[in-house]
Amino acid sequence: MLAHFRLLTILSLCILPSLRPGMAQAPAISSVSPQAVRPGTAGNLTLNGSNLAGVTKVWSSFPGELALAPDVKDNGKNKAQIVYRATLPADAPVGV
Repeated sequence: MLAHFRLLTILSLCILPSLRPGMAQAPAISSVSPQAVRPGTAGNLTLNGSNLAGVTKVWSSFPGELALAPDVKDNGKNKAQIVYRATLPADAPVGV
């Protein structure tokens, strides 16, 4: 059984919002689902919180690629939820 790649560090994301004049409050994340993605696979991560509309990039401490999930209608326009596609290399460390 492949150990799940823990995404607990995703809760401490530094979100880099698009630069827009008048953006009063920083984005905040209250939950992430699911909390694990297997190394060597890709999966959607749903981030719930506030002020998430317009967020185009996220930072995380694990290797791999994070991009807005293209198959989610109006993704990036909802203030309370955004979905990213996480693609992890097969040699990604487990439990980060």
